[in-house]
Amino acid sequence: MALVSTANVKCTEIQLVRTE
Repeated sequence: MALVSTANVKCTEIQLVRTE
């Protein structure tokens, strides 16, 4: 589950960067 949580965080960061 930890790996999934990390992946979700990375995806969120990428989305935030794309939004900017």
